Amino acid sequence: MASGTYRRSTWGSSRGSRNTGTTGRTTGNCAPGYKNCYSTFNNKINAYRTLANQTTGSATYKRPSPTQLTSFANWVNKGCNVYCVSPTQISRYATRSSNFNPNSISSVKTTLCNKFGRNTIKAVCRDKQGNFLICCSPTSKGKPFCFPC
Repeated sequence: MASGTYRRSTWGSSRGSRNTGTTGRTTGNCAPGYKNCYSTFNNKINAYRTLANQTTGSATYKRPSPTQLTSFANWVNKGCNVYCVSPTQISRYATRSSNFNPNSISSVKTTLCNKFGRNTIKAVCRDKQGNFLICCSPTSKGKPFCFPC
């Protein structure tokens, strides 16, 4: 190579071996026998990500307090799942005879506990967008539970 000419190295460049299309959220990459713990870790990561998003960016509603977020994080650490649910979805579960107030967190928690059971619904708070964050146990009455949206 003559002096004054430079050769560009391809090591570490964005072409070639990098897979730029994946975000790390695929389920097919786990080794055989690890699917159960992979899904547990993935659920916890997504729940912590949901809680962390409440502390950043702009808020159209009052943010959850640090105490509420710590309480949710403790429930997630014990294996609970976090769901973000709109007030409209919550009002579907309120019976017509109940004194349901969609602006009251205690009313929302009471309504959900009456519908799904006190052992299933662990905590409820408002998120920064005005929706509700609901912390649920992964099982209800011995069966897997996923909050119906």
